[in-house]
Amino acid sequence: MPLIYSEKHQSFGKMVLWSVTENQAFFETALKKSHLRMNHINDWHPRRQLEWLSGRFLVANYLCPDLSKLYVDQQGKLHITDQDIHLSLSHTEGLVGIQIAHGPVGIDVQIDTDKISRVAHKFCNPSEYEILSHHYTRKESERILWSLKECVYKAFGKGKVNYKSEIHLTEFAGDGKQHVQLRLHTKSEEVYSYHGRIRFIGPYCVAQVSEQESK
Repeated sequence: MPLIYSEKHQSFGKMVLWSVTENQAFFETALKKSHLRMNHINDWHPRRQLEWLSGRFLVANYLCPDLSKLYVDQQGKLHITDQDIHLSLSHTEGLVGIQIAHGPVGIDVQIDTDKISRVAHKFCNPSEYEILSHHYTRKESERILWSLKECVYKAFGKGKVNYKSEIHLTEFAGDGKQHVQLRLHTKSEEVYSYHGRIRFIGPYCVAQVSEQESK
């Protein structure tokens, strides 16, 4: 069954994970009544087309059936016209996820890949490794940090940030190993705090963040 996980959480809103076992034709047929324009993806790589279509399929089925209301802003963030809703999408091999909430949120799903370890020096800090080392291996920590910082970037939604120098995992939140705190300190001296959540579901690392109100 393609739907593998669905939940509502007080901090993170609604999350849906969908195992993409269908082909492109399935999603094109399913989206025919959604008013979605698809012609511009014809020249894309087939994998990218499938990711794009499966993400829109989740939006249509779990948020807004009329995808003519869906638009992407200049920073690549998705919005629904006339709805005060925040949403975030993520894709990885065989999986697509969506997060829907009333405040800024981000979701990232990642399958294990050696590429993350090869570039980890560009986004990981020693202090972050130290925090995560109590519960996770170094390789797991690298995937967690990449996913959490991707989430922060999506939730922030205001343009480019430096994952290593501007986004920092600061501590675990609570007694478990799932919840963490993160901080984004931009070059323009803006500071944002985020509540993060980490889980491994099958072969996937699933990370979520929600922006916390400034005190």
